[in-house]
Amino acid sequence: MIAGMNPQPDDPRLASAADAPVTVCNEEIFLKHQETSLHDKPISVFLNIGKENLSGLALELFEHTSSIPCAVSLLLGVMGGMFDLDRIVVCSYDAGFGANQAVSQWSSEGTRKYHGNIENVSSKDFSVFADSLDGDGVLAYGSADVEEAGEGLRRLLCLIPGESFSAYCCVTVENNAHTGRILYVSGDAKRVWDDGDKHILYDVTKIIAAHMSIENANSASRAKSEFLSRISHEIRTPMNAILGMTNIAMDSVGNPERLTDSLQKIDFSAKHLLSLINDVLEMSRIESGKLLLEQSPFSLDDFLQGMDTLMRMPLENKGKKITGTPGSPATSTGSGRCW
Repeated sequence: MIAGMNPQPDDPRLASAADAPVTVCNEEIFLKHQETSLHDKPISVFLNIGKENLSGLALELFEHTSSIPCAVSLLLGVMGGMFDLDRIVVCSYDAGFGANQAVSQWSSEGTRKYHGNIENVSSKDFSVFADSLDGDGVLAYGSADVEEAGEGLRRLLCLIPGESFSAYCCVTVENNAHTGRILYVSGDAKRVWDDGDKHILYDVTKIIAAHMSIENANSASRAKSEFLSRISHEIRTPMNAILGMTNIAMDSVGNPERLTDSLQKIDFSAKHLLSLINDVLEMSRIESGKLLLEQSPFSLDDFLQGMDTLMRMPLENKGKKITGTPGSPATSTGSGRCW
């Protein structure tokens, strides 16, 4: 539980998930999170906390949750009510691709106000944005300040046409590189941001950014493990084909035609195996985001012939049979699973 609380099922602080939205009173917030569960039942938890305790709450949330995105979502809801905001947008940015995306959002209306599509931002537009930040990487601005903003800046600040607002932007940085920003938007265009509030928002932004960075690293590690697991299975296919066709070639010394066919299939399988090994070596390029997709024409007939070369021997060893030739419909017959 959060901040030492341990409510029981009949605790008066627990209420139905259908209760009213978060309310704020004298800078103390009564927090409602509809995705919290107690004894496998959806509940809402009301916590009495002040702004001065927000950083501590954020650390507690991330320490005691196994889901960083859920903790971020909960924390955004707390901050939105506590600071009387209209919406909060968490953005990620990849400088290598100039890709900007709103990865998490909260709004007082309970709906996503800005889309979550990946948007391209030119280096020139990003430089304009970076130059507008102060030494701490923050920016206070309003709707009147961005009336003439270009498309790139509008994307970085997640501006909505016709919206009247006052906002506070805190950037997130990792290894001296800009990785995104959190936008705190108030519907009051005349709002003057209190220095104390800005300090708290800045601190919590750093806490969120640090834990999201950990989550991204864990996701990358899981993706790498899954890739290596899959590639190890993929390597078995050409290896089995090479071993099988080698045995056939050794038994076909007196049959030049069959020997040539076996050697050609061994050559194809070896090249396919080499391509898989190269994929493993490309991991560093994948991690750095510099792997490029290439579109080029290819022969479908040759592709099907290659699949036949790789798959026929393993399938026949499992008592299955492939019928058909490249250029015509092919079917696999037999019982059991095919992999």
